[in-house]
Amino acid sequence: MGILNVESLSRFTHSEPSNRIDAQALLLDSAIAGKGIGDISYADAGRWVIEEIEILDLADERSIRARICASEDLLSDLKACATWPVAAHAHMQLVHQLKHLLVDEMVAADDPDADMAFSTAASWADDEVMKVNLKDPYAIADRIAVAAGKLGSQEMCRQWPGSAYAHRKVVTDLTVFLQRTRGTLH
Repeated sequence: MGILNVESLSRFTHSEPSNRIDAQALLLDSAIAGKGIGDISYADAGRWVIEEIEILDLADERSIRARICASEDLLSDLKACATWPVAAHAHMQLVHQLKHLLVDEMVAADDPDADMAFSTAASWADDEVMKVNLKDPYAIADRIAVAAGKLGSQEMCRQWPGSAYAHRKVVTDLTVFLQRTRGTLH
């Protein structure tokens, strides 16, 4: 079990009442994908992440780990992630933020067989997105397919959560660009 650093979040909390964001897109359930449910905005995604962190007992490592696992399970539905990429990005951001609260999740940088740290994974994913011709829907779709292929094994995703996070981020970020070019996933 890791050491929890609760004080680091004190500057991000606030006591103002907020309207809880309960968008169906945040369920990331591909069974409701064809029902005309729109994705959330980036502003709502940011507020939702903060709300989810605020309702957790940050002194309870088990509840943090349970919340991380819940979002990771939802992120395994790639069709839902492609349908609602901003909602998927919100779940990834929540996982990223919560993992930073757990000290034992940090990975030694000098271990070549270690999983990517989440900050490294996010940077790697951004670099991968920028390598793609973002005006070519076929190039975007091809890169999405490669990243989605890496996410095919739940066991590997659980064993290498940082790498899985990186590939999910590539899928969701490129899906946003694909939608902007009016391309579709088949």
